[in-house]
Amino acid sequence: MAAAAEASASPSSPLAELLASLGLGRYSRLFEEEAIDTPELLTSLGSAAFPEAMRELGVDEYALATLHAALFPQASSRSQEEEEEEEEEEEELMLEHNDAAAATLSRPSSGRRGDEEEEELTLEQNNELPVDEPLLLEENAPVESVGRRGGSTTPALGASQASVKIGIGAAEQASRYKDEGNVAQQAGRHTEAVQLYSKAIACNPQEAVFFSNRSAAYISLRHFQDALADADEAARLKPNWAKAHSRRGTALMALGRPAEARTAFERASTLEPRNAQLRAMVIEAEEAVEAEAADVVSTDGGSNWVAVLNEEVRHKPFMDDAAEAAEGGSAIEEALTYEKYARELNIGLQELREDGATKLVVRSGARGAVVDVEAIAAADVDTIMLDGVLRRSGARLSVRVWHILTRFDWEDEDGGAEDDAMLEREMRASCERERARLERLTGAEVWRKLVKNLSNETEVAVGVGSEMRRYPAVFTERIEGRPLFALIDADHGCGGEECDEPSASLLDLQLATVKAVAYACLVAMRGAHEVGLAFEPSGTTGPFPAHVRVVAPPAGSPGTLNISDFSVCLTDVEGLQEMSTSFTAKPLVHSPLGNFIRSWWLATAPKLGVVNGQTDNQEYAAVLSRYGTLNWLLFSWEDERLGGEEILRLLTVGPVVERSAEDLEMAQRRWNAFTQEAFVRLGPRRFDEMKAQVALMNDGEITAKDVVARARYFMCPDHEDLHEAFKEIILG
Repeated sequence: MAAAAEASASPSSPLAELLASLGLGRYSRLFEEEAIDTPELLTSLGSAAFPEAMRELGVDEYALATLHAALFPQASSRSQEEEEEEEEEEEELMLEHNDAAAATLSRPSSGRRGDEEEEELTLEQNNELPVDEPLLLEENAPVESVGRRGGSTTPALGASQASVKIGIGAAEQASRYKDEGNVAQQAGRHTEAVQLYSKAIACNPQEAVFFSNRSAAYISLRHFQDALADADEAARLKPNWAKAHSRRGTALMALGRPAEARTAFERASTLEPRNAQLRAMVIEAEEAVEAEAADVVSTDGGSNWVAVLNEEVRHKPFMDDAAEAAEGGSAIEEALTYEKYARELNIGLQELREDGATKLVVRSGARGAVVDVEAIAAADVDTIMLDGVLRRSGARLSVRVWHILTRFDWEDEDGGAEDDAMLEREMRASCERERARLERLTGAEVWRKLVKNLSNETEVAVGVGSEMRRYPAVFTERIEGRPLFALIDADHGCGGEECDEPSASLLDLQLATVKAVAYACLVAMRGAHEVGLAFEPSGTTGPFPAHVRVVAPPAGSPGTLNISDFSVCLTDVEGLQEMSTSFTAKPLVHSPLGNFIRSWWLATAPKLGVVNGQTDNQEYAAVLSRYGTLNWLLFSWEDERLGGEEILRLLTVGPVVERSAEDLEMAQRRWNAFTQEAFVRLGPRRFDEMKAQVALMNDGEITAKDVVARARYFMCPDHEDLHEAFKEIILG
């Protein structure tokens, strides 16, 4: 209620008023978060670029069409008769080509730009890298079958093609191939899209749209040189078409040539000065040029600072120690080894800065967005997690980079090119699986989230010139907090090795941390279960203590901490498998994380003087009495008692006490009487809000204490007695 009152009191922006008048008020907050508060900011995008910009923000198609019609009435008011006239004109033009050179195939500029935009795949869609087949495409798509340049079955354009005459039948067939290619490209079937666009080009080699679309498909296949060749041809055929130049820029960025890309994007932006997306591409290219100039590690180290870092911090000793710990069943030792490896990498990072690399950056693979690297947050056998800032927007983000592209460097073995290529494919496949899982988990709580504008990027580029290297990568929102093993000591219990008698407030904080982590993990597992993913019931695939990040409040008076006071994030999704099992807490109980928590408790109990579940210390006893809802985890309940929803209810509501039929009937009558009185006194709106909060409690999303606290906002101060009655029913 307080939030609602605050929102209603704030001044309404011109854009919010327009949205409300169109019945699209639900999008007001979205635009507010993007600092878009006037219709003029949206119209500055231009009619053609507007739809894709809105889709990128998450606006649905109905709302997009409604808003487009309101902002661009001229573009939306074309009558059916006008469209039919244009189609007739187009047919006449195509017939005229029977007696004219193929160079006249391009459509007249007046009144046709909108249709060209409709025929083109959008900039954002065409920038997507492949999801389903990132590595095997090049092997599975022979040069001859997809019409790649250098071995293409499509004839090179020359003087003989300049005089080709295209009949209307061939033109219609070419258009049909193009439409089918668009469908394949948007569905992620990029190799098929290349084949279809190549057929369209064979029918009509003078249509720039076909080359532009095939360029987009090549980018999706990571055939960047082929993409550039097609974009060059599209720009030659239609030099004043912005899309052709933006295609050139995208390919050049992917090839690590940002200065040339900037020129191409500037040309495109000059042709469409109202296109905000093109202006953004110019800025990204400029940043990449600046980063290229600053991305120098040392005179003898080259510009690929990741490779230099790998040389400075030897990977093998840490991985050997981690493997030994894993074989010995010690997930804690394994996690501590990785933590030490990350610390050493950060020391190496600082030394590189001292050597003159003041700005260590990575660039997204296709778009070239520049990320200034601040620190290495985590590391494991194959990856490092970089914390950085997106230079253009200042957004804080994390980038997981698969930086070991050949194990032979650190295993002291000789591997051939085929072995290296195989390992690189494995790394890219692992990266793709992770990105796909995170995409499926979009909207699920607790898991780390993909960065919206970089969700389709699958690699980073590091270095310049001959030193540039591409690594598989996933871009996620910044992962805050500390690893769980940095907050509680599983070897020595509450207070650590130096403390034999922890304070009651510290004990309360650490038990509250364990409860918050257990609750968050179950919520995360439930969200994964809803999309068909789960950890192995045996717990062998996770979760792991190293993959739990926690932002904890400071220790306070015992009994004052709630689950909602903590922020928890699961950082790794590799252990999730395709499963259709029921939602259960078994994986958590049997996982390395569960074992870690039980080790902490076994080391803590003796410090508290716990014997047979009891302690004579009254302060400790008072704290422990509030955490009986953790017994399922601390003492490994039987599997049949570990239903996911039941455990979530236990954590949020408490143990369910068996009650007689008479007690249940009496409680129901009491609740019915209360709700009748509450409806009369609160009114329909506040009464519905009360019911909604109770439903959240029943679903296990908030605790009973949370419900009582929230009820105060819509019951008090006018109905203090009603709130007391509500509190007694909920907590009694």
